[in-house]
Amino acid sequence: MNEQVKRYESGDDDNIEHYRYAAFRKLLEGAGSIDDLTLDRYVELAELDEDQEMAEAALGLLLRHNGLTEQQLESNQNPSNIRHKAAPKHH
Repeated sequence: MNEQVKRYESGDDDNIEHYRYAAFRKLLEGAGSIDDLTLDRYVELAELDEDQEMAEAALGLLLRHNGLTEQQLESNQNPSNIRHKAAPKHH
């Protein structure tokens, strides 16, 4: 986290969505399994992000993460039905 803050403060990248994407990626890199609360929060943050292309990429990372259970991927009660959320939107 400190390294990410240093890179942000240095101003090397004007595209702040890159920093948010890096935070999503970092969360998944260190995780084996993901509990339902963390999953819900991850999806909610992605859904709320102003850059929906980045959000879809972050959800794609989540979808490919090996630590999710089939139940987490498929849950219809859970607003984080990742397969649905990660599907590219066609205009």
